[in-house]
Amino acid sequence: MKQNLITDIIQGMLPYLNNVQSKRLQEVLQSAFVNYEITENMGNMKESERNYVEIFLSAKRIEGCSEKSLRYYKTTIDWQKRDSARVKMRMMIKKLLKKHKYPPEGMDDAVQTVMLQCELWTDNTDMMGERVSNYASS
Repeated sequence: MKQNLITDIIQGMLPYLNNVQSKRLQEVLQSAFVNYEITENMGNMKESERNYVEIFLSAKRIEGCSEKSLRYYKTTIDWQKRDSARVKMRMMIKKLLKKHKYPPEGMDDAVQTVMLQCELWTDNTDMMGERVSNYASS
């Protein structure tokens, strides 16, 4: 892991260093990293969050929670944890507002309102279960 990090740093610095300087940088990095434990966690962040959600839901299932409650927990966690989903939704809402010539000065308030409505709608659909899906398909 350390060697991969050192290699990545050296590769990034190659355009700015000559051979002697890059060799010295590699030596300095290797001696500096001797006393440190380096772990890769940025790439696994979303995976570990997903694991925690699954562990939480499994614990709730063992406690005897209904499927309706489990769906509610999962949806709530998704809204709270998935910033990427919220960012994509905001972008889609803004595009739709622009497409329909919504005035720019009120756009932020409109986006907030639509996001709140989406959250409330999601909460309600989980609580109502099949009735909403039947209504949506008709």
